[in-house]
Amino acid sequence: MKINFFSTVIRFIKVIKLWLTLFPKMIGNQSICGSGNVHFIGDGFLTTRPVGNFTKKTVESYEKGVFTDTPSHLHRYNYTIFRFQAYNWAVSNAIQLEGDLVEIGVWWGILSYASIEYHESKLNNKRFHLVDAFGKLDNDSIDEHMSNMPYISNRSNSKYEEDIFDKVKDRFRGKPVCFHRGYVPEILETDKGIPDKICFLSLDLNNSEAERKSIEFLWDRIVKGGYIYLDDYGCQGHEDTRLMYDDFFEDKGCNILITPFSSALVVKI
Repeated sequence: MKINFFSTVIRFIKVIKLWLTLFPKMIGNQSICGSGNVHFIGDGFLTTRPVGNFTKKTVESYEKGVFTDTPSHLHRYNYTIFRFQAYNWAVSNAIQLEGDLVEIGVWWGILSYASIEYHESKLNNKRFHLVDAFGKLDNDSIDEHMSNMPYISNRSNSKYEEDIFDKVKDRFRGKPVCFHRGYVPEILETDKGIPDKICFLSLDLNNSEAERKSIEFLWDRIVKGGYIYLDDYGCQGHEDTRLMYDDFFEDKGCNILITPFSSALVVKI
């Protein structure tokens, strides 16, 4: 009996020590790949299942997306590799279809940059269209647009005010991209360079109303079999975004696949 008791206590202590090590990474901006029985932890989830699809090419492309010509404070986003896995899977299939790729809500373009690195020789003359304000455009508009995001703190707001447009353009120099600078959804209506046929659409605006207007405007341009990546679908604090997409796709005949790390994927049928 004593032996069983002490064995149980030892196992309990080991579990507590493991939890204390992993919990900060599970809720914070870090990740672990292949730590003992834990194959991945980060971006809000933990799995003991093998993550064998993280090939060398996948990891190298993702790291270039995070670290190439980006400010140091952005390097903490190295925990989103599973989001890249989903995003990149959709791009891999989409580039076999007719049309171009559109990312709405770019910021520094971590996922799009990484996906271009991964696929560049196979893009078949397709281009990524990057749609964003890339910072404050005037004295009033940023406040007007950000006011619809009550769950974002003032501190978070400030990171979107810096004009990073030239820096992002330099970062993507030589890549097959087209920039469309302006506030969404207005820019979609005024910029004639937005492609008429879209094989892949990524939406990440942290704003359910802007995302709804965007997908409503672009829906008919998405080709049959086209892929849609929804970054905020299951994120805490973005419940209105999830409900909005549930409502939008209800009569479209499309099912939403939600991932463990809160993003979601849709295929237009």
